[in-house]
Amino acid sequence: MRHTIPFVGVMTKRNLSLGAAALFILPLVGVLLFSGCETESVTQTDIKVEPNYAGLPVGQSMTLTASGWNNYRWSLSESSIGHLSAYTGRSVVYTATAGRGSTQTITATADASVSTTESSTSSSTNGVPSTTTTTPYSGAARIIHQ
Repeated sequence: MRHTIPFVGVMTKRNLSLGAAALFILPLVGVLLFSGCETESVTQTDIKVEPNYAGLPVGQSMTLTASGWNNYRWSLSESSIGHLSAYTGRSVVYTATAGRGSTQTITATADASVSTTESSTSSSTNGVPSTTTTTPYSGAARIIHQ
């Protein structure tokens, strides 16, 4: 099917190629302007807990250290078989108090505030609203009580 477009003036090969390019580019520009685009200002990475796997005799303690973010919160899967020296910080001391043969999972969690900028002409006066979301990242160690 061939479409005829009315044209006033002198038709040249250059006018025809620019017109075809405009027919392709203009809809593309419209989609980009009105659909929005998101960017994040934080590089996402995992939290690493060292050691991440160990055997620990009941009654003994060990130090666990987290890396990858800042401001860690620590938690236990089974608080009845062990305890932590603290629940915040980069390093904690874990003590196995009971449960010979049990497995304890110790998790370090950090919240990363990620600023997301979404470009859209209809959402704000400047066309670029910004939102901040908090995403938790975590890493864990498995400790086998011996």
